[in-house]
Amino acid sequence: MGTWYRPGCIWCRGAVENTWFCLFSSVQQMQVFDSPHVKILVGKNKRTRRRLDTKSVVQLVRSFEAPIGTTAYIEQSLPYPQDGKQGWWSGGFGYGLWIGILVASGFSVIPVPSFTWKAKFELSGSRTAKDDSRRVASTLFPSVTSMLSRKKDHGRAEALLIAAYGQDQINGLEPCDSIFDKFKT
Repeated sequence: MGTWYRPGCIWCRGAVENTWFCLFSSVQQMQVFDSPHVKILVGKNKRTRRRLDTKSVVQLVRSFEAPIGTTAYIEQSLPYPQDGKQGWWSGGFGYGLWIGILVASGFSVIPVPSFTWKAKFELSGSRTAKDDSRRVASTLFPSVTSMLSRKKDHGRAEALLIAAYGQDQINGLEPCDSIFDKFKT
């Protein structure tokens, strides 16, 4: 969450909560990955929690063999009061972990607030739902529609849209009006 540039490509890490990400090698060819997680026991009651599998994330990022200076767009982690302590902790931990791994791997990281990239695709405001991000991503990237078919795939869709936003910052993307014209036909 672009085109391979020398140096770099567009790479993006999507939604903080479930950490999906995508890699563009061209506008028509992209890959969407689910971040590797591991289940661990925490607390006195030994509750099971999903955490990012740090070693697997490092191996996966390095497997891309991206040139030094590759640009990574990452959704900026902003805590919401209704998330509670656990949500704040896990969101900040995941965000920091991704930034650390990306920077250590030679990426140039650009944090993007969710309201910024969502405004580009007219996904902000009280009238939008998570299904809207799946619909917009499917319209922009029809080759991955099958990977966005379930409600819980909205994170994958958001990763694609963040990467598309990043590509727009470098190359330009078709205007949002023309994207939404496709829905009307």
